[in-house]
Amino acid sequence: MKTSNPTTVMRPAGKINVMTARIARLTTLLLIALFLVSACAIEESDKDPVGAISVTAIDTSQGTPLTAGRVLVDGVPRAQRLPALVSGLTAGSYEVEVRPEGIYPAQSFTTVVNPPDTSQVFAQFNTPDTAQVQINTDDDATIIVDEAYASAEPNSPFFISPGIHEFSVWKNGFLTVTPALVVSEEMEPGGSYMYTLTLESGTIGNSLDEIAPEFTLPDPDGNEYSLGELRGHVVLVNFWFVNCQPCREEFPSIEQVYDEYAGDGFRILAVNTGWYTTDTDEAIADFKSQFNLSFPLLVNQDQQEITNTVYQVTSAPTNFLIDETGVIQYRFGSTTYEDLTTKLESMLP
Repeated sequence: MKTSNPTTVMRPAGKINVMTARIARLTTLLLIALFLVSACAIEESDKDPVGAISVTAIDTSQGTPLTAGRVLVDGVPRAQRLPALVSGLTAGSYEVEVRPEGIYPAQSFTTVVNPPDTSQVFAQFNTPDTAQVQINTDDDATIIVDEAYASAEPNSPFFISPGIHEFSVWKNGFLTVTPALVVSEEMEPGGSYMYTLTLESGTIGNSLDEIAPEFTLPDPDGNEYSLGELRGHVVLVNFWFVNCQPCREEFPSIEQVYDEYAGDGFRILAVNTGWYTTDTDEAIADFKSQFNLSFPLLVNQDQQEITNTVYQVTSAPTNFLIDETGVIQYRFGSTTYEDLTTKLESMLP
């Protein structure tokens, strides 16, 4: 028994059938487009309104504004430095910690955000009594205090504000070991403290078990971030660009992991690949706002060698998960919440 060729059966016969099929396809496409637009509008309208917190600080004893330092919101370090505008916050009460650089002790505030308004936090500091601390390590190492390179000299005493501080050390081509990070006891005014951190020689590279290469890059506001300043913490270095669809898909999950694990010492530096001239400061800032990201997005237009040569990134996203000693433990592409948390929990103390 003969059977009909299905290809022949399904093929339209004649110009009228061809035109009818084309019109049907166009109608279907238009209906899909209208559905997607309406769905996007519904999703946009369902989003909670957001407000912001403006954080400024001043040394009242000298009458000068403090223009460097960290801001933490509900215990999570924000990308913004002093003076800071922390945006994308839904309605509610927030704990804000202000950590100026130098000898000033941290201050904490509780503020309420009522979208779309901006809540104001104004921190006033006086030049305080100081404690004295000495970090013993290699003579040519750089001391890190509270995630910032310090001008203090190794093996010599220097002054610091009373309170609790984090100390680490960095040296190019060296791991920071035993321990990678020291969290001090409560330092008292007039007290004297001493800590020892050990460095161990290693190989710099972009592969597993190599020391992640150092870099310093700005965010769209001009604040500079260095990978070495985060020594003693587990760090995700993420390479991305604005129109990268897999990057867009993974950033909400990365933000969720950061929000949950930042208090345990997890940090992120998201480095724009620099491959596209359309990834301007404004485009990167808009991207950060669109996805409501609290970790820094770094500009890389003038230093593409960091992407192409130093880290040898050929596709985006590319992720490097670096342990507290400075060594690359994972190199991978796109990630999910489950994948990243599994990797992270194997590395955090």
